Amino acid sequence: MEAGLEYLISGRFAIANRMIAIAGNLYHHGIEYILKSYLLNTMSVADIRLLGHNLVNIWNKTKSNMPNIELNKFDSIIQRLNLFERIRYPDRIIREGAIISFSMTKTPAFKQLNPDVNIPVYELSVEEIEELVSFLIAISRINIKFYVNQYGNEVIPFLPVPITP
Repeated sequence: MEAGLEYLISGRFAIANRMIAIAGNLYHHGIEYILKSYLLNTMSVADIRLLGHNLVNIWNKTKSNMPNIELNKFDSIIQRLNLFERIRYPDRIIREGAIISFSMTKTPAFKQLNPDVNIPVYELSVEEIEELVSFLIAISRINIKFYVNQYGNEVIPFLPVPITP
């Protein structure tokens, strides 16, 4: 879990410091890590590895383990996060180009505002990511205060959930 939380903290730090090109991948890795850690409760490591890095597949497997909880509200953010795996390596951006867009709040999508753009668009809302992460932290029982003690109060502004020192 610790590595997943570190990816999420790093993603938030990247957004706060305008490091947009890497933030999506950091968030993708963090969500992937936490979901796979959760799946270890019901799946073998070998079976989890078969899921690869596709967040949609990992998310669907997670949802199948929680049939009584309404999780479809997170499907859209999972799908958009999953796209960032496509630009993990530079070849696709060099070949196709990319528009990478982050907003702090839920706002109209870039593609909706610019329908004629023919370049791949990768966009996320930090608010939506943090709603998803808050849910994942709750189901995974991650003790955020433990990590604050480990990393120090400097990490508090970049935590995916509010906390008081």
